[in-house]
Amino acid sequence: MAITVSKLFELALKRINVIPQGGSLTANDGDDALSFANNWIDALAIEQITIPFLLRTTWTMVSGTASYTVGTGGDVNIPRPTYIDHVNYIDASLSPSIERELDSLTDDAYAAIPIKTLTNLLPSFYYWNPTYASGLGTLKFWLVPTSSVLTGVLYSGSPVAQFVNLTDPLSVPPGWQWFMQENLAVFFSSIFRENLPPDPQLVQSAMLSKLAITRANLRLQEATIDPALTLGSPPSNIYVGP
Repeated sequence: MAITVSKLFELALKRINVIPQGGSLTANDGDDALSFANNWIDALAIEQITIPFLLRTTWTMVSGTASYTVGTGGDVNIPRPTYIDHVNYIDASLSPSIERELDSLTDDAYAAIPIKTLTNLLPSFYYWNPTYASGLGTLKFWLVPTSSVLTGVLYSGSPVAQFVNLTDPLSVPPGWQWFMQENLAVFFSSIFRENLPPDPQLVQSAMLSKLAITRANLRLQEATIDPALTLGSPPSNIYVGP
């Protein structure tokens, strides 16, 4: 059953006996809980294991443009991601259009490029610079693509959004309502109970609820091997060996 943000805070505060059974959340406590809870949610956004899904976003790439801003109001208009999983491009010059994956450049690799403005019809790499001026990160391409029929594709972690109003319905993935209730109760304990430690059973429940959602967020990933480790070696597999 869907509950409101206000009800979530009320349940969390009842877990630590700040609100008695049958009591209700006051306006002042609700405003404080909203601010503190959003600080907590903001911290969750940098924990990759608490990010529930990947968001696929597309945008039109402009010929000769090497850099795009990523964030609310930017060239790629999504909440600024804390991590990027893949950057691809769609080439519409082919029929059907083909989506191709780009390799990423580390900070050192991008810094080592002597001519960063070098152009080519198609890009070869991307470089993610997690700047945060005006809430925008920076996504750069090298070689700088000159094709006029490319669409950028960004796969990025999409964290749970911060709360806006106390009266808004709580819209979270399965398991998150319990996770938020128990962990907010632990978080609120030192704030609303004058630094008294939370009950150990509550702490254990909060830990178990976090383990449950992190298990749900685990995804299979392709294993990669540095080509330098296999040069000169004959092909092998798990069935026949080397």
